[in-house]
Amino acid sequence: MKNILFMLIITSFCVLTPEVTAQIAGLRPKNMLASNAARASATAESSLSRRVALPALAGKWTGPLAIPGRSLDVALAITETNGHLAAVLETSATRLNRHVLTLTQRHDTLFFFDPAAQVGYTCQRSADGKQLVGTWQQPGFRQVLSLTNESPLATAHAALPLRTTRWSSGRVQGNTPVGEWRYYRPNANGQPELAQIYDHSTGQLLFGSPDGLVHKAEVSPGQWQHVMLTQSPWFVGGPEALAQHLDKLHYPATALGQQIQGRITVSFLIDTLGQASGHAIVRGLGAGCDEEALRVARTIPNSWTPGRLGNRAVAVMHYVYFNFRLP
Repeated sequence: MKNILFMLIITSFCVLTPEVTAQIAGLRPKNMLASNAARASATAESSLSRRVALPALAGKWTGPLAIPGRSLDVALAITETNGHLAAVLETSATRLNRHVLTLTQRHDTLFFFDPAAQVGYTCQRSADGKQLVGTWQQPGFRQVLSLTNESPLATAHAALPLRTTRWSSGRVQGNTPVGEWRYYRPNANGQPELAQIYDHSTGQLLFGSPDGLVHKAEVSPGQWQHVMLTQSPWFVGGPEALAQHLDKLHYPATALGQQIQGRITVSFLIDTLGQASGHAIVRGLGAGCDEEALRVARTIPNSWTPGRLGNRAVAVMHYVYFNFRLP
């Protein structure tokens, strides 16, 4: 039991020792947090849209969390999409392993909750709206936590037009994405699931998720293995932005004359800085189609976020696909 609790705490804090865990164990059953969040969710959406002033709440809230033996920096990045609020948890110990939290409200109390890690933060805003004050809790641990809003820029972005598609959502200034954008990929049922949260104003990846696929990655210098990544390589702007580049094919005259059509697979390496190189044909068609696919693949901008294995950026072999269809 002690080892299981230690694993839960280190998932979110990555700092508590088994000795400290033993001292704080046994305070609350972990399903209590989940039941609290479930009770709060009944009136969440109507109450949230009615009572929360979005410009005052959306943004980045930061503050220190006192844990045994040290202080941990905590940040909540709160975004608004289609009238709904969402939050991403970030701590100094898990800067590359962020958690998406549910956000609900009952009366004047806000509930942030991660059902996977059983982490919760229950709080209220200060009278001036500049602080969140409440209790942080997870199995075997609870502590008072105050967070301060540090994002006047996010407040300004909240007034900009919202652009939403099936696979992305965020604010634009003119035609330029600004602030935090949420990008989605299809799940097993073809429905959108959150894949990435990217801040176009700061150029920072706020959240990235695995895609459930096996990738060929350089797990150590010169050693390549097929592994499941913690975070998959991702083109900034999502599938829609990438498709704009993949669609720039010119059908070769030779292929048209020979009535050749089909799919071409191009591979390339995305290094730890998100730079692409080493483009090659994995499956081709010939008749000039391979050369055209390589030409287009090499014009894709180096706007990739690298893959990650644990907390490390790793080089990953990536694949894109080109479809040649006869008119």
